[in-house]
Amino acid sequence: MIILETAVRDGKLMQDLELESLCNGVGHSQRVLDHPIANDSGSRDCVKLPSPTAVSRIIYVYSKCSTCKQAISFLEQKNISFIRKEITLTPPTKSELQTMLGYYHGKINKLFNTSGILYREMNLTEKLKSMDLNEALSLLTQHGMLIKRPFLLGDGFGFTGFNASEWAKKI
Repeated sequence: MIILETAVRDGKLMQDLELESLCNGVGHSQRVLDHPIANDSGSRDCVKLPSPTAVSRIIYVYSKCSTCKQAISFLEQKNISFIRKEITLTPPTKSELQTMLGYYHGKINKLFNTSGILYREMNLTEKLKSMDLNEALSLLTQHGMLIKRPFLLGDGFGFTGFNASEWAKKI
């Protein structure tokens, strides 16, 4: 099940859009997903919202990223619930970045999209050598395109990038 943190309705971005009446008359609270990321066909989908504790995975993706699409497909095929966030609209928080950094044993370069245009434009290969950790984390929270994606956090694990065999071991 995909839960999209943001939805688009009538061209406006809305947070956690809850509309029972638009979900084909189904009698329980549902979230309407009109977002092109969530539904490539353009039709409206409604999903029953699980309790907040039922979803323990958050995946940050860039909607145009083919690797992110593969990761989403992998999770859906395995019938794994997750919260999907568009990394350009809602980058991971500093706390989430610190958690991921712990999974990568403090290697900050594992969090950066080193092949990205913005990374090269900002000359971060050189700047990261002298940048302190807080400055690097702040930079990542401000610029989602600098973060390696997909960026998946779960209970006791985290991944940047997609490797189906590695993900299968933890999920």
